[in-house]
Amino acid sequence: MVDAGYTSLKARLTADIDLADAEIAPIGTTSDPFVGTFDGGNHRISNLFINMPEQKFVGLFGCAADGADFRNFVLDESCSITGLTFVGVLGGTSTAGTVSFTNVGNEGIVTAMDQNPGGIVGCTEGSNCKFLLTNCYVTG
Repeated sequence: MVDAGYTSLKARLTADIDLADAEIAPIGTTSDPFVGTFDGGNHRISNLFINMPEQKFVGLFGCAADGADFRNFVLDESCSITGLTFVGVLGGTSTAGTVSFTNVGNEGIVTAMDQNPGGIVGCTEGSNCKFLLTNCYVTG
C-alpha cells in the first residue's frame, strides 16, 4: 500500500509474526517513502529474509521520510537482510526531517554488498534527515 502512495499508514502488530516462506519487499521507496507509524506492540518478527544484493535502500522498511515513527519491535536472530547499499531495519532516507526509533532491536544479520550497512539504519543519501534512536539495540 505504501508503494501505491498510501505513505502515512499507521500499523500495529498484535502478536509475534513468523515470516518463514513469505516473500517480503521493503516497505517504502525513494519515490514513496514511509512517513507513518509502525508499532510492533513489543512483539518479535522472525524469519524475515530479504535478499536484494543489487538494490539500494533495503530493509523491512526501504525508505522513510520526515515523521516516520518505528517502535516496540525486534527482528530476531533468524532474520537476514542483504542489499547493495543503505541496508538495515530501515534502509535509509533521501529527504530532510526527523525519523524516530524507540525500543527497536535487531538481532539478525545485515549485509551491504557495497557500502552503508547499519543494524538499525543504513544511511541517509544526500539528505539532512535526523534519526532519533531511543532504547534501541543491535546484536546481529
